[in-house]
Amino acid sequence: MHLGHGGLEGMGIKNAVDRATIMAAGEAGFIIADPPKIDGKPVEVRVKVGFARLARINTVNLTCDIKLFIDLYWNDPNMVGVDPENVPNYVWRPNAYIYNSIDGTGTNGGKVNEHQVSLMDTETGLMLYPLEVEVTISNDMDLRKFPFDSDAVDIIILQSEDGDAEDWVLRQHENVESSVQFFYNVFETPEWDVNGFSLDFFESMGGNGVMYTHCVLSIHIRRRPLFYIWKLVLPLFLTTAFAFGSFFFDVNELEARSNTAATTLLTTVALIYVLSNELPKTNYQTLIDWFLVFCLVVQLLVWIISNLLTTDLVANTERAQDVDSRYAFVMAGIFTFGTLALFLPKLVKWAMSNKFSRPAYPLKGRKGNELEYYTFEANKNVWY
Repeated sequence: MHLGHGGLEGMGIKNAVDRATIMAAGEAGFIIADPPKIDGKPVEVRVKVGFARLARINTVNLTCDIKLFIDLYWNDPNMVGVDPENVPNYVWRPNAYIYNSIDGTGTNGGKVNEHQVSLMDTETGLMLYPLEVEVTISNDMDLRKFPFDSDAVDIIILQSEDGDAEDWVLRQHENVESSVQFFYNVFETPEWDVNGFSLDFFESMGGNGVMYTHCVLSIHIRRRPLFYIWKLVLPLFLTTAFAFGSFFFDVNELEARSNTAATTLLTTVALIYVLSNELPKTNYQTLIDWFLVFCLVVQLLVWIISNLLTTDLVANTERAQDVDSRYAFVMAGIFTFGTLALFLPKLVKWAMSNKFSRPAYPLKGRKGNELEYYTFEANKNVWY
């Protein structure tokens, strides 16, 4: 139904001035039509998402910056046969926002540009309402395997509170594989391989007792660990290896042995302090955390043994020298083997695995259903 004089008069509004006022309010967007339900069923709104930016995936703050276009499609029987150039401003449109946005105020959050509703197909009444969103989102990660971890960047699109799931619901687009696209070379994202995506649509009750519709878009990524291998693991390995230099001094040179071990220990502590801004702050131990502890324990043991063996000189200098050599060999072997055991298998697995394969972690929907996984491919859903 259109807000023309004839339509309003048929609704019982006889006064021409009242009709003109209502028509003006409709054209100004102050009046919005009711959802175009068919047979009383909620309007199905199909979702397409295009990314202009997915950047600064921050492991320390657990955030991610995104700029994306959310295209909402639905069919409005009232728009069948209407001139696409003359779509009235009062036509119904769905309102949604990014639920896990952490910047901005109001229901939309961040920077949101709302564009005009467009009539895409006059024969079917296919409508399009595009939203341009630029926000920082919260992005929880499981970092136990850091820096060999994978992650799902979840973007939660939620129905605004001016509607509910009885009015309209979010659903996946007919062409799912191309419903999520990148408009730049996402394969060159620093530190991360951007591999694929999954979609989950569901309805759940809000705190006000109203059912709302959700779309959870998960972008599946895998970390490139070499930065942390070269900038963190290798320096820590070398500083710990230098601690074994204390065993090269004679057992009666207490000061030289003690100073060498203590200096490497302090150097490691200083290195950890400098690199702490690059490390995640978690209430559990990551793989890197275990390696840090391992290095500190080894260096502390080297310092202790270097001092204890020196005190044995009074009893038997030759025995002390022999035990000193044995400890140096055994501890160096344990440290080298332990470091390789921690990182080499994971590094080989990372290098040999197909980054576009389905993630090892479970892809479960809100209702416990198994989610489909779709890969990103150039000239299919990635354009540059």
